[in-house]
Amino acid sequence: MPVQDVSQTPRVLLLISGKKAEEIGQARIDAIIEAMQPAQVTLEKTDAPEHAENTVRAQADNFDCIAVGGGDGTLHAMAAVLCEAARPLLVIPLGTANDFARTLDIPRDPVEAAALLNEGEARRIDLGEVNGIPFFNVASIGLSVDIAERLAGVKKRWGVLSYLGGFFVVWRARRTFRVRISCDGEWVSQRSIQVSVGNGRYHGGGISVADDASIEDGLLDVYALAPQPLWQLIWMLPALLSGEQKYWRTVTTLRGREVSLVTRKPHRVNADGELVSRTPAEFRIRRHALEAIVPKK
Repeated sequence: MPVQDVSQTPRVLLLISGKKAEEIGQARIDAIIEAMQPAQVTLEKTDAPEHAENTVRAQADNFDCIAVGGGDGTLHAMAAVLCEAARPLLVIPLGTANDFARTLDIPRDPVEAAALLNEGEARRIDLGEVNGIPFFNVASIGLSVDIAERLAGVKKRWGVLSYLGGFFVVWRARRTFRVRISCDGEWVSQRSIQVSVGNGRYHGGGISVADDASIEDGLLDVYALAPQPLWQLIWMLPALLSGEQKYWRTVTTLRGREVSLVTRKPHRVNADGELVSRTPAEFRIRRHALEAIVPKK
């Protein structure tokens, strides 16, 4: 097993929000726990991110692994405390987009994901950081921020399709902006409708920042979309999903260890689907900050 000494049974702290636990039902939770056997699993139902953080801080020393059942927002809220705990993380995808789980190639089925405790391996992964705030996947300014705000109350009902619907609503009110992008000290200036900075590979329900982006390479991947007609952006969608937008003339792509975004007026920054800061934004990598349990290569 990836998280234990062969002489002892692993002890796992499983965190699921009370609301999510009620949504998926006790039978599903029991199946998730069963998939981790013979581990000793302690289930904690939390009622707020602060409760989850406090639980990890108080109990991490008593466990060999921390399993988190939730989506990207849940994991984002716990990024800092999971690093502090210094325990392997097992992701149980229970969110809408589950982009972090997608980056790690974790099965979308929660029971199959739980089985990785026995069938997977532990690997060190990077965290991104924007203005001192850690994130797993991607941080953006522009369209994606407005979409995230628009989706706050509808993701549960419409699932991943809500991202597409939110895009078309937000597009009507889109605003272009001039942004100066620094990547490892080299500056680029352009008008844009969105700039995304990725630590992991996926965001926005499956959009890829680059076809060769990795959460283990110590690098940030940047893409900036120039203003363009709606039909052209729709035409580009397959490239965005595959990470091949670098071949489009209306897209600027960069890669480096440190990135800065500067705008004339402050723009909100979305990280892992949550509004976390404003420009000017400074990005860097926390190299091998966390150990995650993933499928064996």
